[in-house]
Amino acid sequence: MGVAAAPKFRMKFLALFLVALATLSFLYAAALRIVDPRGDFGTAAFPVVELDARTEKMQLAITADQGVVTLAGIVDRSSEPVHASEVVAALPRVKEIKNELRIATASRVKLDS
Repeated sequence: MGVAAAPKFRMKFLALFLVALATLSFLYAAALRIVDPRGDFGTAAFPVVELDARTEKMQLAITADQGVVTLAGIVDRSSEPVHASEVVAALPRVKEIKNELRIATASRVKLDS
């Protein structure tokens, strides 16, 4: 390989590298879209649960791992854990719900009216 051929080789290598990088990025994005089309489980964002009238005032911590959703937090009434579980059960790809919600005691002072 001569001195003049070296820059051409570097440019071809760089071009092939950038094309391969772009292709892998596209494939990664496509795989993410197929596995989690709405982006619910990767971000721990559950808009359906937050917007539901039965759960919008609850202070919930929701985590998910491979279809197992864990609900945690403190709720005011004994019916609220059931409501939260019903809303989460309606989400796609939920296999199991671990309900770790606790009901607030009567002696707890409620600061938000």
